[in-house]
Amino acid sequence: MGKIVGIIMALMVACPLAGQDKKLSPEKWREFEAQKVAFFTQEMNLSPEEAAVFWPLYNEMQKKLSEQGDKIRKCSRDTDIKTLTEEQAAVRIKEIHAAEKAIQEIKEEYYAKLIKAVS
Repeated sequence: MGKIVGIIMALMVACPLAGQDKKLSPEKWREFEAQKVAFFTQEMNLSPEEAAVFWPLYNEMQKKLSEQGDKIRKCSRDTDIKTLTEEQAAVRIKEIHAAEKAIQEIKEEYYAKLIKAVS
């Protein structure tokens, strides 16, 4: 079980970072995702039944994390530091903090679900 927990932790931390590189074509991205699923399914020694539960949960978690990351990036992109007022800065900080908090809550929720799926 320790190996599985370690791999789930790696998936939760490392794989979202891979999504930051938007230079991959859609075809290459699909290939990368398929290889990732195959590799981690093998490393975690998931049965077909476990994989059928694990990967949809993982993909659901990734979608929610991506949505929160998009909110953070939007705040950064849409902020002109030169004309930003203190009030606007306070609003942006609250928006970013809320998204970061949501990311942590999503990870906590799905960590429990993912562990349960492979237990």
